[in-house]
Amino acid sequence: MGVEGTLPDDGEEDVSIYTDHLQKLFTPPNVLNVWQWAEANVVLSARVTPRPGPYSTSWCSYVREPQEAFTDPKVRFIVLCWGSRTSKTETTMNMVRYSLAADCQPCLIVMPSLPMARSFSETRLQPSVDDSPVLSKEKPDDSDHYKLLEMHFKRASLFLTGANSRANLKSRGIGVLMCDEIDTWPEENEKDTGALQEAVERIKDRPGAKAILTSTPTVESGQIWYEFGLGDQRYYFIPCPECGHMQKLVFGQIRWPEECKDGDGWKYNEVKRLARYHCEKCDAPWNDGQKLKQLQAGEWRATNLKAEADRRSYHLSSLYPAWITYGDVAVQFLRSKSNPAELQRVVNSWFAEPFYLGGMKGEFEAAIAARSADIHAEITHGYKPLMTVDVQQDHVRYVVRAHDRERKSIRMEYGQAPGLEEAELVAKRWGCPIVGVDAAFRQQQVVTWCVQHPGWIPIIGAAGLMTDIRWADIPIDGGLFKGHVVKSLRFRPNAWREELYKRIKTGKPEWRIAGEVGNDYKKEMSGEARVLRKGSRGQSVIEWVKTGPNHYWDCEVNQIALLEATRAYIFDAVQEQPAESNKPPPMPSHPVGDELGEIERARRVSRDGREDMEITERIW
Repeated sequence: MGVEGTLPDDGEEDVSIYTDHLQKLFTPPNVLNVWQWAEANVVLSARVTPRPGPYSTSWCSYVREPQEAFTDPKVRFIVLCWGSRTSKTETTMNMVRYSLAADCQPCLIVMPSLPMARSFSETRLQPSVDDSPVLSKEKPDDSDHYKLLEMHFKRASLFLTGANSRANLKSRGIGVLMCDEIDTWPEENEKDTGALQEAVERIKDRPGAKAILTSTPTVESGQIWYEFGLGDQRYYFIPCPECGHMQKLVFGQIRWPEECKDGDGWKYNEVKRLARYHCEKCDAPWNDGQKLKQLQAGEWRATNLKAEADRRSYHLSSLYPAWITYGDVAVQFLRSKSNPAELQRVVNSWFAEPFYLGGMKGEFEAAIAARSADIHAEITHGYKPLMTVDVQQDHVRYVVRAHDRERKSIRMEYGQAPGLEEAELVAKRWGCPIVGVDAAFRQQQVVTWCVQHPGWIPIIGAAGLMTDIRWADIPIDGGLFKGHVVKSLRFRPNAWREELYKRIKTGKPEWRIAGEVGNDYKKEMSGEARVLRKGSRGQSVIEWVKTGPNHYWDCEVNQIALLEATRAYIFDAVQEQPAESNKPPPMPSHPVGDELGEIERARRVSRDGREDMEITERIW
């Protein structure tokens, strides 16, 4: 009998047991990252993939680093802005599988809608659990705990919901959040925060939690493109087989012979057979047989070194997968380029890029720059200057443009001023007979200003108008001018956006810019984009969406609407006067006073706060 608290004298075998336990306790575990774990444990069936069998990354080595990031404790957000057929779904599914079987974290998968969540669970998720022994043994014994939208495994729980179900998004905290196709989710509005913001709230109080955000992009203002921009913006670089130059794949480097085209159009079989990718440095053609070896020698490179350390973002187009040929991509583009709806699908899903009906953003900026003109003399006799103002929280933006009877125009000045008082000095300096002020923001302040300043007209966009322009009365509700009524110009925004777009792209009627095109002006003139949407009855509808700051764009749209509404009056063309119901206010004569003081020019601080820029300097 041994003494209590000591080992028995004949306990050599028992000592070895304790030694084994201690050795296991202090030996670091052999930790596998996600893709290594998946290759050892995940089996894919023909029900979920055209390449059934044990999961392998040998065909798509670019999926490894995003899966490695999942087990990096410094990484909290993983963003995949990937094209179609790139293994995006299996990549994110591996992160979920790993969490359930190896990391034992509660998981939430959010699809665009509840029906999509049910379908995904039934056709992709649960079959993959059944096909993999390591996952299937984690299934609960009680079938009531294993449903389509709620699965309580032996050591972890998995929930699925739709982005349109706000109650489910707010209901629980989780360790792993997987958000799919976030560009189709409900965004923030006046009553609710966006569904993505609600979902991300579920991980904020859990140390080590992960959020995986995925989608193909739609437009630049879409949620996936925004989230990709917040991250370190990684692209996959592969080497040229000839010169070794590392580069990311872009569609513009795919070429095919002109001989593939005859009088009836492109011969798609020939394009598919002869298309080659050309190195951006040495112009050597690559064939599809070289791609797999190039992918295995590739690497992800971050292009935004200013990003927060916990945000990884990856961009990948459908040019990369070894099972998609360069000819496949070329034919997809050729088949779609004459159909805007199909072209949008290819640009979004295959190139993983935002889409604009007017072409890519750079093309539109180039068209604006092409309208720059050197003007060294005063305005030709017959031109009349108009000014439009866009009111912001703490400043105003304005554009002065001179027009003639034939609707030809020249932008004379643009800029930013502290307020309407300073903008009035600019209008006086140019002798503008009419000034249009966007009254969408701070309407009563704008209307009160206009009632005190003859010739200043509130302008309000109204999408539901049956006509392109219409005059309407706005009553003043309070203050010294309570009871006064101000004439306002209402216009249908999309009609005049289309008109401005046409003038910029075609130059007809002549639309010019005096002097150089400033970068701030060029950027804001590209702040809206034409996109194709499906209407309520399935018809294709062209819409304009905001893609960035767009104040000068608004001023220019208002310019041509204001000109059309007042052209008959500013050019004294009495015979062209509109009907009495659309009659604008009487032509003003601007008072010349010094009550606001003499200001030579307005100054503003540039957007990054580092440079004091003179904007309202007269361009001659």
